This record gives sequence, C-alpha cells and structure tokens, in this order.
Amino acid sequence: MTGLMEATARSPEAAATVFSNDDASEYLLTGRPLDSLPPELGEGGGRAASENIGNAFLAATTGMNPYDPAALPVEHEDVHRRNLGRGLAIMAEAGDDLQPEFREPMAKVFLNHGE
Repeated sequence: MTGLMEATARSPEAAATVFSNDDASEYLLTGRPLDSLPPELGEGGGRAASENIGNAFLAATTGMNPYDPAALPVEHEDVHRRNLGRGLAIMAEAGDDLQPEFREPMAKVFLNHGE
C-alpha cells in the first residue's frame, strides 16, 4: 500500500482517477483499518502508508506532484474540484478520527484551492 500510494501521488492524473471512484476514495480516506497499515514510519514521523495516501489525495485534488519541489500550480479541472468536495465530505464524517498524517497534505490542498 505504501509504495502504491507514493507512485499514485507522483502521477496526479492517476491519483485523480483513483480518488474519482467513490468506494476507493472512502476506503482510502476513512475505511481502511489503521491496524492493517504497514508499521513503517514516514518522513513526518507518522505511518508512511497514511502519509502517502494523504499525498495521493493532494495530487488528486490539485493536479500537482507533492514529491516534486519544482511543481508549479496548475489550473484546477472539474475532477480536482469533485475529488476535493467528495474527500472533504468523507473526512468530515470521520470527525476526530481523521488520521493525523492527513493534516499537512490537507493544509496544502486548502492553500492550493484558496482564492
């Protein structure tokens, strides 16, 4: 899961496709049992798999590769806005149970979509 989500995040088009699927989006953002995730830690100190899911969501909603420090903002397409709206609805239902590894990617998404 960790490597798959990192590869997905590196391809914003692939990430947009994955998160366009309602079932996949819900499963990745809130439905996957946390104890089933690999235990290795990511750069941020949290679960690497969760960090990579957050980065894949960032790519799916912004059209940017979060691993590319030279990535420039792109014009948001309908798929980015749909993925953002659906993802926010799913995560809002999680309330306080939202994975902490999603905080940084979500902050970047909000900055990217800010007007």
